[in-house]
Amino acid sequence: MSDISPKLNLPLIAPSQALKHVTHNEALLRLDAITQLSVEALGVTTPPNPPVEGACYGLGLAAQGEWAGHDGDIALFFNAGWQFLTPQPGWRAWDISTAQIKVFTAGQWLAIDLSLDNVEGVGINSSYDAVNRLALSSEASLFNHAGAGHQLKINKASAADTASLLFQSAFSGHAEIGLAGTTDLVFKVSDDGSNFTTALSARAQDGLVEVPCLRSGMIVIAANAVASLIPPGPAGMVFISQVNPGLPQVTNSGIFAYDTGSAPDLLTLIAGSGFENLGVTSLSGTTGLADKTSIAVQSGAIQLENRYTASGNYSYTFLNT
Repeated sequence: MSDISPKLNLPLIAPSQALKHVTHNEALLRLDAITQLSVEALGVTTPPNPPVEGACYGLGLAAQGEWAGHDGDIALFFNAGWQFLTPQPGWRAWDISTAQIKVFTAGQWLAIDLSLDNVEGVGINSSYDAVNRLALSSEASLFNHAGAGHQLKINKASAADTASLLFQSAFSGHAEIGLAGTTDLVFKVSDDGSNFTTALSARAQDGLVEVPCLRSGMIVIAANAVASLIPPGPAGMVFISQVNPGLPQVTNSGIFAYDTGSAPDLLTLIAGSGFENLGVTSLSGTTGLADKTSIAVQSGAIQLENRYTASGNYSYTFLNT
């Protein structure tokens, strides 16, 4: 029978042994040091002067003085002398000097990283995978403020990538909102989870909004200047209104039917007295009458001319097929 325990090397009391209390006390001393192990520092090589009763140190290489020959051991100062314990794989110790929990493995003490930085993934009541690094199964999720506002940010690497919210049913996508392959905001829907149709888009360049058969936006035209509106299709209707409060608004509003194809045409459906339809005339900025808004059609574009002495803000909405 061995005279020490197999795991912690505690001395065992032999049958009919004299001075049993000595062996027993030595075992208690080892347990007192090992249980809830806490060391002043790890990797030290020089004994403190003076040492403190009950203090433990994790020794490094080339230990000196009274620690010589005990590289890698745990040194315990007890009863005015140093006792030495050899750590075993899996022992854990609290390193007072660094305020870290460390584990003994492969002959060295390594810190146990308890931070949540750079973790591979997180599963909350669920399991994460290589793509879904954050997985959550819950009735609801709450993202609360910390005293002011709150933003949820979804970032993509380049304009050609996707940053979006995908709404699913039985893990099949049926609606998507976000930046899908461009920097424009799009709303898409799908019946089968594979083929998506854009139901609405807002162009990043100028805020222009489009839905199927409809496009709406705002344009500012300087005094005595002309601008071109590119319709979503070669034929349809356009609603235009001058919305600058410093200029006449009702009289500079109108509804027109247009064709910007191979045979351009422009028909006035209704227009205020300050709106001129100049047909297929090419507008220059001073083509129409002063203090009026002129409109004309060209191949692929509709021209809008502001003949007022102040810039005009024009809202427009296209209806077409």
